[in-house]
Amino acid sequence: MQPDPRLDERPEGAAMSTVLVIGAGYVGLTTSACLAHLGHDVTCVDIDEEKVSKLRQGHIPIHEAGLPELVETGISDQRLQFEVGSTNAARGSEFVFFCLPTPQAADGKVDIDAILSVVNEIREVLAPGSVIVNKSTVPVGTNAIIAAARLHAASLKGCGRAAASSPPRFFCAPASIKPAIHLRAP
Repeated sequence: MQPDPRLDERPEGAAMSTVLVIGAGYVGLTTSACLAHLGHDVTCVDIDEEKVSKLRQGHIPIHEAGLPELVETGISDQRLQFEVGSTNAARGSEFVFFCLPTPQAADGKVDIDAILSVVNEIREVLAPGSVIVNKSTVPVGTNAIIAAARLHAASLKGCGRAAASSPPRFFCAPASIKPAIHLRAP
């Protein structure tokens, strides 16, 4: 794949943003690779140490055209790294993407425990003004819960800002990379 021409508009070697992606499954890994390709410094984290070890070595556990090349380039350009755990990686991140599992319980409700656990883990270390982008499938109102937990932590630090958003879904397995890196604003 050719590098995005918008990268020529920034100083050589400068990242566009510092991004943390929490969850290295299908959505998290493709999001990480695409954002790194676009010029962001991306850390993708997961709780599975074996998965992280394999990703660091370039072993991609999913089938997506172009993904192995994007990951390899991201790693070699030092724009993409993989870590276990999210607390340290959250420090200094401008954007934090939640790409976490939200399984359905037997009663049909969505289990957002993984999201709430991560919010509680990172909320104290997030920089003021950082934005949480929730790409997990969640019920309406989840972003208000995330923002409230974040706002509580922010108020303890003396700043009253908290932001959480859910972007529109445009990933469509197994062809998510092309729309992600060629998406243009209207």
